[in-house]
Amino acid sequence: MPAECAVTVDRRSVPPETAEGFQRALAAAVREATDAPVGVEMTLTERESPFFEAFSTDPDHEFVSAVAGAARTATDAAGLASGRGGAVRPFGAATEASYFAPTPTVVFGPGDLADDAGAVAHAEREYVRVREVEAAAVTVAGVVDRVVG
Repeated sequence: MPAECAVTVDRRSVPPETAEGFQRALAAAVREATDAPVGVEMTLTERESPFFEAFSTDPDHEFVSAVAGAARTATDAAGLASGRGGAVRPFGAATEASYFAPTPTVVFGPGDLADDAGAVAHAEREYVRVREVEAAAVTVAGVVDRVVG
């Protein structure tokens, strides 16, 4: 058994949560779930917020086609409504995806940024449909199979 262990958690808060509140809650949960005398230390990574450069991947690139095709197949197999997966369109929100450009990069995932009632992503009422998460997992497996083989 190792003398110590470190875990890194990459998680974004949603309003009204604060970084400090998240840190306290996570430390309390870990303490509650572990036997004494396990020590728990929590620190948040301080980093500058970089300016995310704009980027564009050609919509006709073979990687874009692979992701879109796998998403359409997974969406259809999951019985999701038409248009819930596989559409190729610009992503209109902030993302760290530009870190990977100019490598062909696709922003992909289940859920909605907003719905008829307003903001969903990073809002107090944020939700993701379970069937869409399952279809996203199938999509990732399909992309890996198509691209890597």
